[in-house]
Amino acid sequence: MNRTCLEPFYQAIQTEQYVLVGAFKKPIGNQGAIVAHFSPLLQEEALATLPALFVERMQVKVPYRVKELALTNSKTVVALAGVQTKTEAYQLSSLPIFLPTSLSTTFFPPRPYGALIGFLVEDVQLGTLGNIQEIQSIRDQYLFEVAFQGKVLLIPCGAPFVLQTDVKRKTVVVALPEGYLEAMLA
Repeated sequence: MNRTCLEPFYQAIQTEQYVLVGAFKKPIGNQGAIVAHFSPLLQEEALATLPALFVERMQVKVPYRVKELALTNSKTVVALAGVQTKTEAYQLSSLPIFLPTSLSTTFFPPRPYGALIGFLVEDVQLGTLGNIQEIQSIRDQYLFEVAFQGKVLLIPCGAPFVLQTDVKRKTVVVALPEGYLEAMLA
């Protein structure tokens, strides 16, 4: 399997330019493999060629070389160099995954999340919130800008907020934490 060139990873380390692409979930097996959840817009063919991923640990992006990445219908399982036991994999659970910004055009459509502009946002508890008007970018985080009751509501584009994206129905299902809506609109 051909892996993408490492040069953009070295450049990202120097300039600290990253884009959030997912998060690790839980270890699987005893050999250090871990389930990862990636952005629904991440192109799977390109994902399989990744040489490394950046994981944020204590506000620092740490590169991990990808030994193996297995894509299935229900999950993505990643084996990383230096992560050899289930205990080591547990230390990565729930941590965000980043890629160098310079690779974003390789792995995302021309504008990350731009294809979702106009989609209807539905919360699992609150119901319909409104349509995505724009995609905002604040440092390493993309945010949906949703028109809600005459105000702007910003919702992070990744996990744990976004539960499902349905391209056919043009909907994004989110789970806003308790009090989030009130805090954003105050």
